[in-house]
Amino acid sequence: MIKYMRHEEIDPVAWERNLSACVNSSWYGSYNTLDATAPGWDALVDSESGACMPLAHRSKFGIHYLFQPILVQHCGPFSPVQDAGEVQRFLQAIPGHIRYADICVQPASLPPLAQFRTERRINHMLRLNKPVDELRAGYSENHRRSLRKAEQLGVQVQTCRESRDVIALLEGSDQFKRWRGGSAGRSTAPARGSATWWCRGR
Repeated sequence: MIKYMRHEEIDPVAWERNLSACVNSSWYGSYNTLDATAPGWDALVDSESGACMPLAHRSKFGIHYLFQPILVQHCGPFSPVQDAGEVQRFLQAIPGHIRYADICVQPASLPPLAQFRTERRINHMLRLNKPVDELRAGYSENHRRSLRKAEQLGVQVQTCRESRDVIALLEGSDQFKRWRGGSAGRSTAPARGSATWWCRGR
């Protein structure tokens, strides 16, 4: 059964344990990532299967709505098993006080939903499981030229192994500060596309 949990009810350790057991677990669903990009987020959790879906929410003029956090490509649902009906179950479980949703979810396919208008989008992911020279060989000549120019200008690339490193970089950026506005709160191909769905409505 899917249960709505307010932020203060979510145990960070249990959340990370559940997320790591999901076949589609991602940095996007990490407790720390969500705390940085959507302070006060709530969640839907299926206590039987361990599936979970974060709910990044805000309120404006008394209307509660879901939004897509900055730099978070999708908000699940994250599940231990691949189930085509999982997204539909979670979207239908969004509590009634949330009147509007403008979010991105990641199912393989999504049937028509009466309460939502959906749009299929393509997400390109670069697999970094090969030597850099082999990865660059797959780039267009224009991209390789841009990289050479960046290197000549002294652009530095830092490797981040922990989500907290990425979060610190994000929170320190001018773009993030402007966005926040002071509010409280394994493939052989170098790249592949996956379907995501943008859901609007209620």
